[in-house]
Amino acid sequence: MLDMYRNLAKGKVGLIITGYVGFSKTDYHNRGTVVLSEDSSLTGLKELTRTVHQHGSKVVAQINHAGSQLMSPPNGAVYGPSEVADPFSGITPISFTENQIRDLVTEFGDAAVLAKKSRV
Repeated sequence: MLDMYRNLAKGKVGLIITGYVGFSKTDYHNRGTVVLSEDSSLTGLKELTRTVHQHGSKVVAQINHAGSQLMSPPNGAVYGPSEVADPFSGITPISFTENQIRDLVTEFGDAAVLAKKSRV
């Protein structure tokens, strides 16, 4: 993954928006998904940022909750804004409760703070 971002930066891309970066315990994360939910996430993200900056590019983390828009079958509960089947995956998520929405807002804010800490 680092090589991909390095090559984009070397190609004189001015701003790189990462692929999906997870952040929530209510989201389904595939193996290999970058998850920005604790300080241990920072080591790799700082390396990515440093690499991109060395070649004159900027990078932004695409912090995202996939909901039911999954590329592979989940192995647990899938949550989303409403109980409507996703037209691509066919998965019908469980609607977030009000408390889960509050938690999601907090988790998103915490992930944004961590993303900001990954700047070099």
